[in-house]
Amino acid sequence: MNAIILAAGLGTRIRTYVNIPKALIKVDNIPIVESQITALKEIGVNEICIVVGYRSESFSYLTEKFGVKLIYNPNFESYNNIYSLYLCRNHLENTWILNGDVYLRNNCLKEGVFSSSYLSSLKCNTKGEYIIVHDEKNKVIDILPPKDHEQINKDRQHFIISGMSFWTKDASLKIAELLNKYIMISTTISGNNVKNWYWDQVVFHNLSQFDIYIKEVDVSDWSEVDSLTDLLLARSY
Repeated sequence: MNAIILAAGLGTRIRTYVNIPKALIKVDNIPIVESQITALKEIGVNEICIVVGYRSESFSYLTEKFGVKLIYNPNFESYNNIYSLYLCRNHLENTWILNGDVYLRNNCLKEGVFSSSYLSSLKCNTKGEYIIVHDEKNKVIDILPPKDHEQINKDRQHFIISGMSFWTKDASLKIAELLNKYIMISTTISGNNVKNWYWDQVVFHNLSQFDIYIKEVDVSDWSEVDSLTDLLLARSY
């Protein structure tokens, strides 16, 4: 089992206020990425790759402190994080994939996962979130992007994508295959430029090829830090 942390982005929504990579922003006086590395090591994951781009030199201390591998993404300004995961496609095998802006207040990775799973929490205010539609066995049957939220009942809670997921060997290899396909064509699909895709959209567009489940985690265990508002909320716990 290994892990990939995607931390190459520019962090445009928060960069005006905090001019460092989002993954190095401190919550509870701990850099976000260090909270992730510590959590992964606690569950026995020691092979950790971190994809860096914006101010990549800021991450160099992590190799000595934690023994992680840094992979530089030269296209961090022209692609969304789909290219970061593409660069790690040969590392995909029984893999945790974490977005570098998810602070782990408590180690929600400790709960065992045995199938491909999105760690997910229930939220009522789902503005801007990707919502997971699931069956009675918590199998993922659809993912609703923010623009499709009119399909849901806004008065009840829904499971959201947290930016943390685990993929079995078969699923990992399928993701690697699809990443290679989409990066090679790098064109417009279903009205979207692949360069603007989050890596998860590779899965979303091919859900029928995967068996994915929800692994519920408490919403208080983690915080996504994508904006100044997010950061202030994360620090207020």
